[in-house]
Amino acid sequence: PSMHPVWRGQWTEPRIVPAENPTDRASEAAMSLFRTLLTLLALAVLGGLFWQLLASDPGLILIRLHGREITSTVPAATLLVLATITAVWLTMRLLMLPIRGWRRIRRKRAGQRLHDALTALHEGRPQRAAKLLEKAAREPILRAPALVAAARAARDSGDGNEAERLLTSAAAAGAGISVRIERAEQALHIGEPERAVDLLSSDDGPLPPRALLLKARALAASHRADTALTLLPALRASRAQPETALNALEHSLSLDSLRQADTGEALAARWNRLGKAARLNPEITEVFAERIAAFGLDEDGAAAIEKSLGQRWSEALVALYGRLPGSEQARRLKVAEGWLRSHPESPALALSLARLSKAQRLLGKSETYLYRAIAQGAGAEAWEMLAGTLDARGEEATARRCLDNALRLRRGQAALDLPERDLPDLIGDQAVSEERDEHGMPRLRGG
Repeated sequence: PSMHPVWRGQWTEPRIVPAENPTDRASEAAMSLFRTLLTLLALAVLGGLFWQLLASDPGLILIRLHGREITSTVPAATLLVLATITAVWLTMRLLMLPIRGWRRIRRKRAGQRLHDALTALHEGRPQRAAKLLEKAAREPILRAPALVAAARAARDSGDGNEAERLLTSAAAAGAGISVRIERAEQALHIGEPERAVDLLSSDDGPLPPRALLLKARALAASHRADTALTLLPALRASRAQPETALNALEHSLSLDSLRQADTGEALAARWNRLGKAARLNPEITEVFAERIAAFGLDEDGAAAIEKSLGQRWSEALVALYGRLPGSEQARRLKVAEGWLRSHPESPALALSLARLSKAQRLLGKSETYLYRAIAQGAGAEAWEMLAGTLDARGEEATARRCLDNALRLRRGQAALDLPERDLPDLIGDQAVSEERDEHGMPRLRGG
């Protein structure tokens, strides 16, 4: 084994902590003692001045009540009042001792019940947890959250009526938003997203993170994913969810938003509202291109695919690029042939080039691209297209062999070679320009 340790963590700059100086500690202690002595000395001086003031003239306090008179000096009366207040305070403390002891015992029992309830939840015993939480809710400070937790435990145990009763009690105890969250989650679980949205749409102030997340999911389930996307800034600001989870939620809502658009104008507006990263995402771009083409705006879909492929290559996108209808097939063929220089090994690109060439009635070029796509592993779809091309040319036997190969590939079997293809043809099908990695170094095909 190597004697040199391998660092696998993240480098953090070392922090220098100065050593503690004993002299500094002694100085701080001396200053603290000095401040205390000064305070006591000041109090003594004030007390002496007050005593000199009272000694020269102690004053007279006269109390006359029902023909009786009580006289006293100011110092004596002051001491008597202080003694009386102290005696009353001590008496009240003594009288409250039993009550405080009982409250302490009750809090201890509530804490123990809460401990046992949480343990029961972790152990998978929701019925016991619900009973213990309801008992713990007798403590006023725990009442609202304990009742909400008891309702959740009751629902986990399958007792919906008991859960609703506990939620009603929790709402009466002031757990309004927590109760609405629980009811919204249950509504979403049983397939009532509209009710969940209504429960979380009150004007009682900003929603907590869990309510925002539930509302986003409920809006998406009720075909309002575009509205759900507007909740993401508040969710990110709360920092209650990991960034990866929020990115996944944004991805899912973006896809649902595009799929739920019912007109081409609405789809284009939703696409433009997405962030730049979402519009360059291959999966989101694919959904947009397919949907916008269905509304007759196929060139908008083609433009979106071109922008996305300019940032990140995607076999699914380039395959869709060749399937899109439209009148600008010649322009697309030119663009796709430009991609061939940087992605010569792509079977999807070869298949799309075959489609685009066929649309321009360039049948010879289309057939060449089909053979290339087959050689690079385009699959059954390429064999079927080649069968159609050969059948149209009258080569029925070869066309049947191509269809047989398509069926074989769909069954997971290997395709058979065409007898008409000689060695030079096969070499030409396989030949691609040199591939290089991101550092410019040559690499083997598929490496």
